[in-house]
Amino acid sequence: MRLCNTHASYARRNRTDKICKIETCSAGMYAREWCYNHYQIWKRRHTDPAISQVPNRGTRRHVTADGYVLVLRPDSPMAKRNGYVAEHRLVMSEALGRMLTANENVHHINGDRADNRLENLELWNTAQPAGQRVEDKVAFALEILALYRPEALA
Repeated sequence: MRLCNTHASYARRNRTDKICKIETCSAGMYAREWCYNHYQIWKRRHTDPAISQVPNRGTRRHVTADGYVLVLRPDSPMAKRNGYVAEHRLVMSEALGRMLTANENVHHINGDRADNRLENLELWNTAQPAGQRVEDKVAFALEILALYRPEALA
């Protein structure tokens, strides 16, 4: 690896036989007592690079760094490319008996993103009518009723 003048100068001044402080790593120390690769991990995440943040590929369920629970369901239309679906969205769509629309979010009432009990979940809608005319608002209200309370239109 070729270093720029600043880093090459630093490397010359600080030549030591020290190695990375990560137990399983035997590379030379670069910065903050880590090798170059572990230092880059720290720069990206701002967490200890010794802590693995890659989910266990053998599991069907894992928790993201943000606290959301993901479930492996590659056959679901809501699945991302890696086959995982956010569990709270899956629970809500199963309770509704339909897929969630693009304008629907699932909110955790108690704020705990890993608590995906149906009692703790609320369906939020972020859709808004484009215009402010009364006709537009009435049409939008009828859309909302048809989607969420079709019996109210009878």
